[in-house]
Amino acid sequence: MRKRLMMLATIAGSCALALLWFGACGVAAEFTAGAANTATQPSPIRAPGNSFRDCSGCPEMVSIPGGRFVMGAAPGEEEREQLAEPFRHRSQPQREVTVRSFAAGKYEITRGQYRVFAEATNRASDGCFVWTGNDFAMDSTKSWRNPGFSQDDAHPAVCVSWEDASAFVRWLSQTTGKNYRLPSEAEWE
Repeated sequence: MRKRLMMLATIAGSCALALLWFGACGVAAEFTAGAANTATQPSPIRAPGNSFRDCSGCPEMVSIPGGRFVMGAAPGEEEREQLAEPFRHRSQPQREVTVRSFAAGKYEITRGQYRVFAEATNRASDGCFVWTGNDFAMDSTKSWRNPGFSQDDAHPAVCVSWEDASAFVRWLSQTTGKNYRLPSEAEWE
């Protein structure tokens, strides 16, 4: 039987905001250990809690054991937490979910890591959603290069859309020979 390892690394400055706007705040890579595959190099399953990198510029990852958990809001939880009405009933019914072993990014993808990708692929920005004081609105003058506040290459990448994150993981897959992808909702939980 093939063992699978999933790798996850965050790609946004604020995961709560990224989850709200982009549906996910990370990237994942899946490897089949011990399987002959000319498209990818297998990566060994690593002990839970150990960190590693697949390449010098790759995100630092931490192995997490698989397991089961109950996903979704318990009855009355959304009301008790005063969740705004438009966001209620999205996490019901509760269900048991099984997740295989995977590795999560120890840190967010940095602006510097994202810059390497953007320059290598000539990735353009269509702007990003910014807080106007009352609501979020698309601002075509803002981007990961100029989010509207001071940043350097050590800061987390921001103003990154789901499409940008998907392109980043495709590029990372091509660059490393590994199969990176965005995580599922259950993997993110």
